[in-house]
Amino acid sequence: LGTISPLMRINDGLKFSAPELIISTALVILLTAGCVIIFIKVRNLTRPVLGVLIAGVLILGIRQTYLATNEIKDGGYTFSPQTGEDETITPILPLSREGKNVVVIMLDRAINDYFPFILEEKPELKEAFDGFVYYPNTISYGMYTVYGTPTLFGGYEYTPKAMTERSDVSLEEKQNEALKVMPVTFLKEGYEVTVCDPPYAGYEEIPDLSIYDEYPEINTYITQGKYVGSNAMYVRSVYLTQKRNFVYYGLMKIIAPVLQKYVYDYGNYYEIEKKHIQEPEFIGAYTVLDNLDLLTGIREGSGNTFFMIDNNTTHAPCLLSQPDYTPSDSPTDNNYDMPTSLTLDGRTMDLGNSMYVQHYHVNVAAYLKLGEWFDYLREQDVYDNTRIIIVADHGRDMKQFEDLIVDEYLDVEGFHPILLFKDFNSTGLTTDMSFMTNADVPVMAFKDLIDSPLNPFTGKALNDNEKYAHDQYVTTSPHFELKENTGNTFNTGDSYWYSVHDNIFDKSNWKREE
Repeated sequence: LGTISPLMRINDGLKFSAPELIISTALVILLTAGCVIIFIKVRNLTRPVLGVLIAGVLILGIRQTYLATNEIKDGGYTFSPQTGEDETITPILPLSREGKNVVVIMLDRAINDYFPFILEEKPELKEAFDGFVYYPNTISYGMYTVYGTPTLFGGYEYTPKAMTERSDVSLEEKQNEALKVMPVTFLKEGYEVTVCDPPYAGYEEIPDLSIYDEYPEINTYITQGKYVGSNAMYVRSVYLTQKRNFVYYGLMKIIAPVLQKYVYDYGNYYEIEKKHIQEPEFIGAYTVLDNLDLLTGIREGSGNTFFMIDNNTTHAPCLLSQPDYTPSDSPTDNNYDMPTSLTLDGRTMDLGNSMYVQHYHVNVAAYLKLGEWFDYLREQDVYDNTRIIIVADHGRDMKQFEDLIVDEYLDVEGFHPILLFKDFNSTGLTTDMSFMTNADVPVMAFKDLIDSPLNPFTGKALNDNEKYAHDQYVTTSPHFELKENTGNTFNTGDSYWYSVHDNIFDKSNWKREE
């Protein structure tokens, strides 16, 4: 069923194919009838059979508990209701008042297509995002973080195709290289460098910051979940909902798939009030954006700074309280009445199910919080001398936009990450239809600041020449977990490669490579 959240919600929803439902239903009927017949005809076997069944359940339960405990321990998962109780927030994001500041913000799974619709709903963001260029014609090279982040942080040497060709180096080493390309390059140019939450650092789910130990001048932090204490009212609700949903999830899994949807109830598990408690992942990330002003430390003088961060607010879909898109126990009580679709400039966005709406909600929430931070930077007189790049590692293939569905295997929405760029002293909010990829981020960050930058690990030039030299290749591989991508090359054998050029909205520009 895919990824299950800490609140036992299934990321892609509870889905079974027709054959699965038919076969499982038939098996349940046959097994039930068989058991009834056996117990009626051979009554003296009832106790031994029940004893064997109970023993089997106990053995399986102990085994699964052991496996789950080791999985949690090995993964280093740290979220708990006690996380972030300290209300004191220390600034970790230095910005220079007179020097040059470069900021790269990765919003995991932020979908490009939402941005115009969000501006239409929240016109105040047009002023908050003054100076930004919006790039709609942008692709990522995969649908998941494992494929999108090395490209985003390292550039064109770290696309899935390029990493596959460089088969003499492990994926872990290439991931770590990519995460260090911009920080190390800026460090060598005398910038004060800060890195937060580098995705899959050390090839771990919880980033291993020791990959930067060789460069002690680089400041590194984990921010995810560290500032929940400033929003502690959400934590108790999460904790209670989590305990309740664990029980209901267990009940759901012991009944036939054809009946499971009634217990699952879109992740509410038959909760009458349907509180729609936000996921720990969302709370842990949203509270970082909510506290960006407190996390920012303004430096006097002409020193230059570089800051990059990964934030999961847009990666944790959930319903929020409208019209401000803030966390709430009962968002449906606050004007929750979204249409089933929205049309803007001839494009229609499908909002016909709860998963679509939840993705849209968290994207709006992220931009509203970033807009507040931009206003704070203006107040502190550090907005104009700060270059800001907002980018995602990938999109989400949900088939919300008809013009992005190329064929049965390719929904371009999954390869459509947000890309926004604000340069120094720029004004206006404009749209640029140039063909872009998220591998352009390092080039955009270094632009006019570093002459002829080189990859500090391979010695190759850091530029976008590869974008113009040939078509770009993306992978539809569904293998998003690190444990599925060990070794030196990605696990793409049972998927397709597609090539694209110039304009991603022209379906004829996409070609499936055989």
